Formats: sequence, structure tokens, C-alpha cells
Amino acid sequence: MKTTQILTMLCLLLLANLGCKREISGCTDPLATNYNPDATIDNGTCSYIMGCTDPTAINYNPNATLDDGTCIYQGKVTFWQSGNPSYNVTDVTIGGITRSISLDYAGGIHSCDVSGCANFALSPGTYNYTANEQGFLGTSWSGYVTVTKNGCLLVQLL
Repeated sequence: MKTTQILTMLCLLLLANLGCKREISGCTDPLATNYNPDATIDNGTCSYIMGCTDPTAINYNPNATLDDGTCIYQGKVTFWQSGNPSYNVTDVTIGGITRSISLDYAGGIHSCDVSGCANFALSPGTYNYTANEQGFLGTSWSGYVTVTKNGCLLVQLL
């Protein structure tokens, strides 16, 4: 009977020890680069790659694990012409940058960054633009455009 009691006590001690968890110190934040999934106590050593975590920003960093508020956004503006009988080049200036319209789009355009148009990528905001047709007619345009975050604005010069 003593043998049975000793075996029972050993089994109970063994079961009691199996239920105890050992505390492991480490980084417990899954966003950290040094995350330890086995850690049970956060020891304050978590490290991160700082940067822009928004994939729609032009400076998106796919390796960043923590956003640092430095994301930069742009919108697009495309100036185009239809029915320019002289087929002269038209220079468009906006935000201190000059681009040229070199093709006539009688059917219109439906997206930004079209070849032969004056294409701009600018930070969101309102901008003054001027446009001047080269040639003997010398038609001029001016006005304002508002660029939105990740937007595409199409401006037809008539």
C-alpha cells in the first residue's frame, strides 16, 4: 500500500508541475520587429521600423511597422484640348511647373497621365494655372484647380 501511495503522490506532483507556466521575458507586441510569441512578460525592448504605413501615399514604406505621421499624398491634374484647328502646342503652367499639350483629343480623355496632354502630380491644395497656345492666335487661359488626395482632375481647355 505504501507503494501505491507513493506513486499517487508522484503522479499528483507531476501533474501540478505540468500546469505551471514559466515566465518568459521579451517583446509581446506583434507589430514589433523583435516580437517574441513565447514571451509572457513585456520587458520594454520592442523595436519598430518607423515610416509611412499608408499604401496610398507616395512615400509608403512596406517595411514600416509603426506609422510616424510622415505620409505624403498627391493628386493628378491633366489638361487637354479638343478642336485645336491649328494643332499648336499649348504650354500649361501650374505650381511653377510647365508642361505641354501636344496632341488634340477630339473624343475626349477619361483618365490622368494621358500621353500628349499636360500632366501634373501635385500635393493636395488649390492652384492657379495659366495656359498659352503657341502660334499666331496665341490663345490664353487661366484659372484655379483644386487637387485632392489621390484624385484625378481632367481639365479641358476650350
